[in-house]
Amino acid sequence: MKKLIAPARILFGTIWLIFGLNFYFNFFQLPPPNAAEGALLGALFNTGYFFHLVKVLEILCGALLILNLFVPLSLVVLSSLTVNIFLIHALLDQAGLPLAVLLVVLNIFLGFAYIESFKPMLKAKA
Repeated sequence: MKKLIAPARILFGTIWLIFGLNFYFNFFQLPPPNAAEGALLGALFNTGYFFHLVKVLEILCGALLILNLFVPLSLVVLSSLTVNIFLIHALLDQAGLPLAVLLVVLNIFLGFAYIESFKPMLKAKA
């Protein structure tokens, strides 16, 4: 299992880094969302700040994972994004579900790989 941690961390970080940078540099076109997903994403985009915040976090945390810096913190930040991406694709638009499942699997695997870093946060009384 230890041999899988670094490749999983680098893959997870690379996915986030590429999709975060794609928002600004448009390396590749994403498939158009269906009506339900489009309505949600359109509303979030119209806030003016939401996608910029999310994409900066994706780029920053992806880079940190690749560089093996602040890995537990990056995993915590990206876990909320992972859950939301998974739910959007599971409930609104199944086209991106395979990648969303991969993100969930990698996030869970890495969470368990770095479980010692999370144990202090998991105490009922600090």
